[in-house]
Amino acid sequence: MTLTLDGYGHSDETYEKSGGRWRVETSTSTRLREDIATPLFSIHVSEHIGNAGTGFARKSAGRPSGKA
Repeated sequence: MTLTLDGYGHSDETYEKSGGRWRVETSTSTRLREDIATPLFSIHVSEHIGNAGTGFARKSAGRPSGKA
């Protein structure tokens, strides 16, 4: 069975030129919506469920919690 995750949002980046090359200085992503689809069903993942899932994934990976 195929599982598809579509995410929608914005990203904001700032760049810095150092040594003649551009590099990303900061990067922020804002998630607006996530949709999960299979051949049998399709659901919209609410922000609350998405945030809970992100927190669980971070804890499982041993990473500090914080704004995703």
